[in-house]
Amino acid sequence: MSALTRQSVLAPKLPVQDKVKMHWSRLYGSAKSLIIANTAARIKNPVVVITRDVLAAVNLVNELQYFLKNPKETPIKYF
Repeated sequence: MSALTRQSVLAPKLPVQDKVKMHWSRLYGSAKSLIIANTAARIKNPVVVITRDVLAAVNLVNELQYFLKNPKETPIKYF
């Protein structure tokens, strides 16, 4: 049986142990921002996202501000 399972972008599965890496694939369009926003809303720790360039980072920030239920409670920092 495959270790890969289909995930919901509305309620993504999170690691149950520390230092476990998760990989989400087949996220098209704004689904990447939606799953990041839903993950950040469910956990207390920072979420680190690395983008390929500055334009992708700016687009991600704009989409995250749209998807976050309360953007003031989840600060977004980028550099």
